[in-house]
Amino acid sequence: MVLAASACTGTTAGVPHPVVEPTGQNAVTVARPGYEGLPPSIADPAALVSGEPGAVVSVGAPVVQACGLVRVEDIRAAGGLVWPNGLAAAVERRYFDGRGAGVVVPVRSLPAGRNVCRYPLMPDRDRGFVEVEVAQPGYATPEAISARTRGLTVAPTIGGADVYTRTTTTDPTHSGWVLAYRDTVVDLDVRHPDPTVREALVEAAAQRLVQFTTTPEGPRPIAYDSPTWTGTVGLACAVLGNAEFRAVFGVDASPIVREQVASAIGVVAFDPGAIAEAGGSIRSGELLNYVDNTCVRRSVLPGRSDAQQLALSVTIHTYETADAAHVDFHSNRRTRPNQVPVPTQIGDETLYSSQPGRDHVLSFRRGRLVIELHYEDPTTTVATAAERIRVLTPVATAIAEQLRTF
Repeated sequence: MVLAASACTGTTAGVPHPVVEPTGQNAVTVARPGYEGLPPSIADPAALVSGEPGAVVSVGAPVVQACGLVRVEDIRAAGGLVWPNGLAAAVERRYFDGRGAGVVVPVRSLPAGRNVCRYPLMPDRDRGFVEVEVAQPGYATPEAISARTRGLTVAPTIGGADVYTRTTTTDPTHSGWVLAYRDTVVDLDVRHPDPTVREALVEAAAQRLVQFTTTPEGPRPIAYDSPTWTGTVGLACAVLGNAEFRAVFGVDASPIVREQVASAIGVVAFDPGAIAEAGGSIRSGELLNYVDNTCVRRSVLPGRSDAQQLALSVTIHTYETADAAHVDFHSNRRTRPNQVPVPTQIGDETLYSSQPGRDHVLSFRRGRLVIELHYEDPTTTVATAAERIRVLTPVATAIAEQLRTF
């Protein structure tokens, strides 16, 4: 059963859950070939799938979406395995989703990190990866695009796309290509010990490049297909749009959004003290399945470097029951430092805390979701927690309303 992330539903990747290490007892888990020996914190290591494509997005011309060129299904079909992680720190993409109303200036050199998809791969998440970056005239200059293939080694064409190989590293497990079709170029890097996996992925990417240049496809939302999961998933990028960004900063968001998603269904076991204090149906020692994702929108203010742009992020932790989310939220209330009362009730429970490296976090629970909002303005310092709460409360309230079905 495919469980698509709900339509009602990429700064930080979420605050780690305050948990005890799962023992593996009474967990709802599923075994997947090639994922033997995983820790008990993973319920389903291969749950992530591609949802149905959305509306085509245009920036001058239809955008060729990087994650559409190489899907998670392509990696599995090639014989590769995506590294399993239930937190929003596994798969990352930066893409045009048609919601940010800001305008980007075409870059003069590539790669530029504007239309990118990255998957971590087994067996070594620190080394194995697939990374795809697409450049088109709407957001890269023609000079930058034409220069991308200059001096590279010409390889046989694939499906009508020109293929070039480029030197990556001395690592024999790392292959790099540049694909070109009409006025679009694609950088593809794959680090995997099996050369047949690498070759299968460049084949898939080249075929799709030609297909999507002639028959465009919109971005595909994340979805999960797993016997360990019974509900929809709250999607952060679906509730964080241009209106929410403007409500905080008074300017439009970039048309490029950053999304970080879990590649697996995770398992958590909360501290027995937190469970006892929270009440409800969750038993001490009970293992709970969850899935996380984060969305980050940034400004495109002229005269500022990327590091100086405004940023607003939303992280959503989805559980299968409201009682499970309540225990998570209560555990946060027990452990997070520098808490300040929030005057306005948002959702079912509300919490503001200030933490090193993750300041001014406003959290609330809506049914079986725990949602966290965080913003950054590197050029100014907001003096008080009260002001930070005032800025984020209207946006959090609006997001809670969007998530009312959970």
